[in-house]
Amino acid sequence: MQVQVEGSMALRAADLVANDVVVETSMSTLLAAWSSSLRSRLLASRLFTSRLFAGGSSVMPVPMAS
Repeated sequence: MQVQVEGSMALRAADLVANDVVVETSMSTLLAAWSSSLRSRLLASRLFTSRLFAGGSSVMPVPMAS
């Protein structure tokens, strides 16, 4: 009976470790996807800002008629 209980506990421990590995892998995959998305959004906003300022330099002030 003792061997059976120890074997059962060992299987549970192995199952918990396997579940932990799956969760960690899932979390790292989600984190990598989120990081990639954030990086592309930051890059897009920088491009938009640089185009906005580049376009702003070509605007000429118009004198107001009095």
